[in-house]
Amino acid sequence: MTDETMAALSPHEVAYAKDYAANLESHFQTLVLQHVPENLRTFDSAKMSIKPNLDSYIFFKVKQETPGVLIEDDTGEGRDEELDLQEGSQHLMRYKPISHLLHSGAVTLI
Repeated sequence: MTDETMAALSPHEVAYAKDYAANLESHFQTLVLQHVPENLRTFDSAKMSIKPNLDSYIFFKVKQETPGVLIEDDTGEGRDEELDLQEGSQHLMRYKPISHLLHSGAVTLI
């Protein structure tokens, strides 16, 4: 897990992610690696990291008013929309257009 990823998570999420990674590695060692030749037993957890699906939909709450957020039309028909996010409002939309707001703390996942 990168430092940037760790900074974006709550302490509870960091603890969960570390525990999950340790359990996954232990399971992989027990299930697979003990049965393969020694020269193939290298386990690199960085290669197994999962990148977020930028096109998945997330539910979030706005913590800081943010005008002019560009929501791209994912159908390719050129119907992009500009949206003003009001503090306290809740939305369901694709992750990609607001990912920078999540990292800056202007919005939070719920």
